[in-house]
Amino acid sequence: MELDEQLQLCAKYGIVLDELEQQAVKLLHSKTGACVARHVYGVSDDIYEAIFWHTTGKADMTLLEKLLYIADYMEPTRDFPGVERLRALAYEDLDAAVLLGCEMSIQEMAERGLPVHPNTVKARDWLRSKTKGTSD
Repeated sequence: MELDEQLQLCAKYGIVLDELEQQAVKLLHSKTGACVARHVYGVSDDIYEAIFWHTTGKADMTLLEKLLYIADYMEPTRDFPGVERLRALAYEDLDAAVLLGCEMSIQEMAERGLPVHPNTVKARDWLRSKTKGTSD
């Protein structure tokens, strides 16, 4: 779906977008996908939220939100440096895998000179503090 179509869907369903989301189809599909899932298929709130946050992540992710985030990040057609490490980690420690995914996204955006979504940074920071708190 093109950017214009996705922006129209967001307007239709009252989704407020930040500046970055208004320009990035890669981020926007999570919002429009969640709306279609809710309004067309009647999915529950927890499934809606998992779809809504699966591209950026966020602080205080639920188990379902983490599972969808990492499943999308490491799905079988993904081929990037570190994906095999990420896949292996996902079966050992979900929080560590999601943290690694956030860190990889942040690093990729920095290397490409692109802005990082603030929710990805918040997810990373939350997971770091959560991991640190459990290892003490």
